[in-house]
This record gives sequence, C-alpha cells and structure tokens, in this order.
Amino acid sequence: MLLAAAAGVGVAAAQDNTWYGAGALLSNTTGVGNEAFGGNALYRNTTGSYNIADGYSALAYNTAGGYNIAIGSYALLLNSTGANNTANGYQALYYNTTGKNNASFGAFTLVMNTTGSNNSAVGYAALNHNTTGTYNSGIGQVALYSNTTGNYNSAT
Repeated sequence: MLLAAAAGVGVAAAQDNTWYGAGALLSNTTGVGNEAFGGNALYRNTTGSYNIADGYSALAYNTAGGYNIAIGSYALLLNSTGANNTANGYQALYYNTTGKNNASFGAFTLVMNTTGSNNSAVGYAALNHNTTGTYNSGIGQVALYSNTTGNYNSAT
C-alpha cells in the first residue's frame, strides 16, 4: 500500500507491506509483512521482514533484521541485522546494529548499545551507555546509565 510520494519505490516481489511517509520502505525488495510510518522509516530495509517502524527514521538503516518494533523518532536507527528488538522512545536503541532480544522503553534508553543482547531498559536514559553488555535490566530513570560492557546486572 503506497501512501506517499517516493515511499516504497523499490518494493518489488515483497508482499503484505504497509507504508506511509517520504522514503518509507524505499529500498525494500523481498521483505514481507513490514509496516513503516514516517519519513525514512525502514528506509534501507531490503530483506528484513515483520518489522514495525513508526516515527521519523525509525529502523532507517535496517537491511535484514526481522521482528523488530521501533516507535519514536530515530528508534533503532542504525539497526542492520538485529532481530526481535523493541524500542519505544526517542532515540531508543539508536546505535544498535546486530544486538537482539532487547527491550527499551523510554527516551534515550540503550542508546549506545551496538551488539549487546537480551537487555531490558525502562525509564529515561536507562542503560544509556551499554554497548556490548548482555542480560542487564535497568528500571527507572538513568538506571545502569554508565554500564558499558557489564553482564547480568540489575538496578531499579
């Protein structure tokens, strides 16, 4: 379903995609079941499937990652192949590239995460500096804010 000029221009064999916004799903080729709402949402997606991007540049650099949910401007912006992530908030999981199974709720949560997996951050800037740490849980404003590579940490 095309709802804006230059949205989904590259969509070829793909099916069951819905998009709205300039540049949304622009590069998609075979990805199926995607929903992109907002300028440049899922912009570089080619084969990634079953993603939801709602917000300006949400999941913009995703290429093959699947089953991700990004709500908010720049949420999961740099994700390329990471899968099963949920980012809700401005710049949530911004630098994530290949990290998977992360849950990020709140502005600036897990912003610096690149490859860290299985983390949960709830509250403004929780786990903000985490880069490669795994199995961390930060609940509350700035919880585990400075954790970068630590694993199996919990803070409320």
